[in-house]
Amino acid sequence: MSSSTDTEKTPQAAWETRRLDRVLGVVRLDQLPVAVRVGCRVEERSVGVASAVQLDGHQRLLGAWLTAPGCDDSTLWGRALGELRGRGALDAFVVSCSDRRWQPDAARTAWPLAFVDTTVVALLRSAVGLATWQDRRRVLPMLRDVVTAVDEAALGARVDAVEAAWGHRYAAVVARCRRGADGLRGLLAVDPALRQVMAASNGITHFEKDLRRAAKDTVLPGDHTSVRWLIAATGVNPQGELTSATQGWNRALNALALTQADRFCIVNG
Repeated sequence: MSSSTDTEKTPQAAWETRRLDRVLGVVRLDQLPVAVRVGCRVEERSVGVASAVQLDGHQRLLGAWLTAPGCDDSTLWGRALGELRGRGALDAFVVSCSDRRWQPDAARTAWPLAFVDTTVVALLRSAVGLATWQDRRRVLPMLRDVVTAVDEAALGARVDAVEAAWGHRYAAVVARCRRGADGLRGLLAVDPALRQVMAASNGITHFEKDLRRAAKDTVLPGDHTSVRWLIAATGVNPQGELTSATQGWNRALNALALTQADRFCIVNG
């Protein structure tokens, strides 16, 4: 493992304190292990990361946090999302996160009106972890078709199609679809255009991949500069801008405007 020695030279970035929109479109929560040097020891800690598709279609990093010594993940996420509220983000239409209990619990506490999904991230990440690089290009589009099914009949048919095509090679991916049936049915309450954005490969997912690459084989100092350096190592600009446009966002935004008209009044007011 290499040790990062220049973290103290990394200045505070605007993404750490930037005032946030009152209502966010799609928030995505991520968590990754990192190695931290504490005295003569190296400890494993976690970094929590929140990113979002804003209502203007821009994708931005909202914040990143290193777990404190002895801090559990529920404390990490409660503190993190509380900080985002303190910076102005009082509501979110959708939160897409892990199926680990502390992420959805913290999201529901911070934004009680949000649709909190724990299925999309878990399903797609399981496929990325289990499928070969060559097969991912064929498996992932089929799983995105599952996620965006228009009704329960189409959902069942698409899961069956995944099993027919890949069950012999990736039975665990199919099993994940079957185990997540309740979550997939719950997604039917969300417009397919919005689900397409939730499942897409975009600036946020590329950033998460770059973040894991930066953290690999690196030992961070256990202070507040660690996360700052880690984010800077991905090449993200100081404003936290991940991409200035989101494919299909206009359709998703129109769906939100129709189904969540009262909350849009707050946005536009």
